[in-house]
Amino acid sequence: MIRSPWETKSDSFYFVGDTLIMHNKAEYSYSDDDWLYNVH
Repeated sequence: MIRSPWETKSDSFYFVGDTLIMHNKAEYSYSDDDWLYNVH
């Protein structure tokens, strides 16, 4: 995670019954310097 900033990703799927109501994608960076240059 530290050596490859922005390579940590997640997908969240939200269902009501059998129906998909929301899909959320996220990218994370755990590098100390990335908060200065946040371009994602």
